[in-house]
Amino acid sequence: MRIRILILFFGLFCSAILCRSQVTKDFGFWNTLNIEHKLNDDLNLSLTQEIRFKENASRLNRFYTQLGLEYKLAKKIKTALSYRFTQRLEDENYFSLRHRLIWDLNFKKNVDKFTFGYRHRLQSEVKQYYSSKLGKLPEWFYRHKLQVKYELNKRIEPYFTTEVQVQLYDAGKMVDNNELNRVRFQLGTDIKLSAKKTFGIYYGFQNEFATANETDIFILGIEYSVKF
Repeated sequence: MRIRILILFFGLFCSAILCRSQVTKDFGFWNTLNIEHKLNDDLNLSLTQEIRFKENASRLNRFYTQLGLEYKLAKKIKTALSYRFTQRLEDENYFSLRHRLIWDLNFKKNVDKFTFGYRHRLQSEVKQYYSSKLGKLPEWFYRHKLQVKYELNKRIEPYFTTEVQVQLYDAGKMVDNNELNRVRFQLGTDIKLSAKKTFGIYYGFQNEFATANETDIFILGIEYSVKF
């Protein structure tokens, strides 16, 4: 099983290299706050607030609030339904409003000190809701995310994550394209501050292609998570 997962990681890395073209280069700084509340043994309520900066971390790019419910289907399988409200800075120097619905299915497998995780995500989003004639038409994507996490000790868990995004429906062109348009990699670590508080830091790379604005962005991110 571990060999198959490593082969898949290698294949995703190669796909990012092959899809490279003349793109815009940038550096971003992403800040995330996660709050999770356990409603019962199987159901969790979550709230995420994230702020992202672009143009060498000098300019606000977007900020969003996400509210979700996660349900445990089995010991290592969970599903979640979330809503995300985003304000994003456009090229014309105004913030557009975006509404996103997200359905996730998560799997985990523990092997010794390693934890292998897979997340399948289906999302629908409307962009530029009040500023475009097509703003109320949803775009559809699905995303595959793989993560390998290692328990270095009781407090520190380094990890590697890769994710691919496929656009199912392009609202602007009003076509079904089923086209891969983004690959993301992250290398980071989670540090347990206490039983219910975790601090995380990561460095990432995102290659966006097959879009009007092809971009390579290097990302420094920090996360703070609280459970209660």
